[in-house]
Amino acid sequence: MLFFCCFCISNVFAQQYVHVIKCDSITGESQSIPALSGDKYLHMAMPLPGEELKLPSQEEVKKLRAGKYYINISDLKDTLQVVKELLELEGDTRVLCVPIRHSRISSSLYSGVGKDLSVQVYALYIIWGLFFDYQYHAPFPVLSGRVDGEREKVTTSGPLVEAAFTAYKKWFEENQDNLRKEHPFVNNTKVGWLM
Repeated sequence: MLFFCCFCISNVFAQQYVHVIKCDSITGESQSIPALSGDKYLHMAMPLPGEELKLPSQEEVKKLRAGKYYINISDLKDTLQVVKELLELEGDTRVLCVPIRHSRISSSLYSGVGKDLSVQVYALYIIWGLFFDYQYHAPFPVLSGRVDGEREKVTTSGPLVEAAFTAYKKWFEENQDNLRKEHPFVNNTKVGWLM
């Protein structure tokens, strides 16, 4: 009986909520992929006002998703555990099949430097969205800041991503009682979300 109880307890603590899954594994007629949290979707194609919705063919969707990944969160009940697991994705530079879009304007694709979005950058963006406003403070999942005096924008890896993870980890450690108290970049002038 004691062994069974220990086994059950260890399974509860071993629960993993964050999964990085190959986009190729998405099946069916869906033209969208799970993103941000388990119940929200970023669409592969959205119509502009006055235009007809033109969805890509299944072949085009397969090409867009081939060899790429997305982050799926199976449950948001234990938010602290979800944030911890997302922070553990630091260093994961695999490319997502999530398009870099403005969080408020569904038809607005990011046209700046770097068209690919890495798992690690999107993990930070998901954490931001769980506690703070995307629309006005992080409209794009693009980190921006200064490196060696030059202003840079990144979506995959580099010193700005490392600085962002450092800021997020410090914020997580210091504010676990209330993660909405202040945002991760509040005392950091080196890096932030592109405005």
